Amino acid sequence: MGLPDGHDNACDRRVQASHADDVEMLLARIEHLMRTQGRAELADLGVTRDQFHALLALCGSELTMGEISERLGVTCSTITDLVDRMERAGLAERVRDAADRRVVRVRITDGGKAVLGRVRDRRRKHLGRVLAAMTQAEQSALRDLLARVYSLLSSQPGP
Repeated sequence: MGLPDGHDNACDRRVQASHADDVEMLLARIEHLMRTQGRAELADLGVTRDQFHALLALCGSELTMGEISERLGVTCSTITDLVDRMERAGLAERVRDAADRRVVRVRITDGGKAVLGRVRDRRRKHLGRVLAAMTQAEQSALRDLLARVYSLLSSQPGP
């Protein structure tokens, strides 16, 4: 005796909804832990999370304030304050564009590169300790699945 039409689909939808809820909760918990632990590491080095993200954006290229704003997803006025603080801390500096003196770019300083290197080393060691509890196959599968989730989420239109 079979199940009534639609019963299997309703069951599948409930399971899928439960998985979606579980994944969302796990991602939120992971993000919270990484943010909390990362904030402590950054504070120890005298850099804020926003400064760290700006240093990452500036690593390898000089950017205008608008480009930094776009990459970090914050307003230009916020970036102006952020770059002011980074300049005072010796992490970044403003420079005039050689081709168009009206354009001001921001570049990472040697001090900013040193801080970025120390933060990256600490974060790699911390995450490395977590990953060390996993097999190479599990690490590869995790990386591949996270990349797939990111790809799928970034290709979807917003809510």
